Amino acid sequence: MFGSKNMKFFLHNSKIKDAEIILLGVPDSSGSKSKRKNEVSKAPDYIRNISNQEEVFDKKKGRKTESSSGVIRKKVHDLGNLKKNTLRRQILGILKSEKIPIVIGGDHSVTTEVMKGVNDCKKNISLVYFDAHPDIRCAEDSYYGSVICDIGKLENFNEKKSIEVGTRAPEREEIENLKSKHMMTITPFDIQEIGIKKVFQKIKRRVGKCKVYLSIDMDVVDPAFAPGVDTPVPGGLSSEEFLYLIKKITGLGLIGMDIVEVSPKHDIQEHTGHLVSRAIAEVIGSL
Repeated sequence: MFGSKNMKFFLHNSKIKDAEIILLGVPDSSGSKSKRKNEVSKAPDYIRNISNQEEVFDKKKGRKTESSSGVIRKKVHDLGNLKKNTLRRQILGILKSEKIPIVIGGDHSVTTEVMKGVNDCKKNISLVYFDAHPDIRCAEDSYYGSVICDIGKLENFNEKKSIEVGTRAPEREEIENLKSKHMMTITPFDIQEIGIKKVFQKIKRRVGKCKVYLSIDMDVVDPAFAPGVDTPVPGGLSSEEFLYLIKKITGLGLIGMDIVEVSPKHDIQEHTGHLVSRAIAEVIGSL
């Protein structure tokens, strides 16, 4: 169902030494406490499989393309699946080689390990964090609900230049922690009130001239558009709002991204898988 172990993402077109973008999977759910936790470890190969069905038609050019921006000319190498405990070293190596990592999880604790590698190489890092949940449960560490607390310990992470997007389901502890943190939040209701373009301008002003790392939990999208996630929450972003924002954020100086928490078993007609594949293509096409 999820393709062979040797299947590559559909944009894989280059040897690693020549690549500008390195895509890799982390089939790990060790940081999750969800009942669906075992499913998210299957997401990397599920998304690769679906990506090879992708087609986008460009009406102006009268032909199929790979993103809404046109044919993607970036050199992309799919490194395959890696173990979570190797991520810090691997991400550091990718960034030192002046390449951009795109990571497919796995649960959201994968982001903490990726950010450790980013922290080892970059300074003044802005995190743009798409998630229905704030993930600021600081009583524990190294799990999918403590990501912002864990990343907050990294010396080069600039909390005052970081932002959460799509937040709508905080727990009591998180509400209290949000008051003491400097993280800005944008809810789906903010998008409805001020409009998507003004929301992007808020994000742009927030990150300023920082280096931008983008982390996406697919539960940020409304379950009507992305049902196959670990912890679905109604009232999320539409697929159009989601794709618009990540394309625009990519243009702010993206140094890397991850996309996590897809649950293949709970997907409906592969809607979530196709949206993730499209999102990755749109980011690469916007670099």
